[in-house]
Amino acid sequence: MVFLPLVGGGLFGLGIGAGPLPIIGNLILHLVYGATLGILYGPAGRVVVGEEAPPTELEGRVISHSDAVAAQGIVVGLGLGLALGGAAVLLGWATGQTAVLGDNPLAAVAVVGVTGAALGGLVGSFIGLSVGEEKKRPVSG
Repeated sequence: MVFLPLVGGGLFGLGIGAGPLPIIGNLILHLVYGATLGILYGPAGRVVVGEEAPPTELEGRVISHSDAVAAQGIVVGLGLGLALGGAAVLLGWATGQTAVLGDNPLAAVAVVGVTGAALGGLVGSFIGLSVGEEKKRPVSG
């Protein structure tokens, strides 16, 4: 509903001229993806992944900090990606270049924005693994 209209494929890919195949193909892909997430993160997830014990308090703090910094990285990466994509489209218009993805320049902005968000989340998750010394205090027990 988002990507195919942006690149000129029409709603649900009906503008491609392949009949119902894009709809059926995407439905199957989403069902497989959802089933995989359900198996790995659902009630059977601990058995599939082999997780035996809950994380320690220090591991919990590190994971929580990494998640928080990754979320910040996603927001910052999305903002930078949208700004970079918008600047590229404006520069293309100023120089008379054609759009990167089909005839819709917003598709290029969306792709660069999402890529920036993904990279920001990745970098943020790694940066978040380094918990400061104040957070590494010994666990009293």
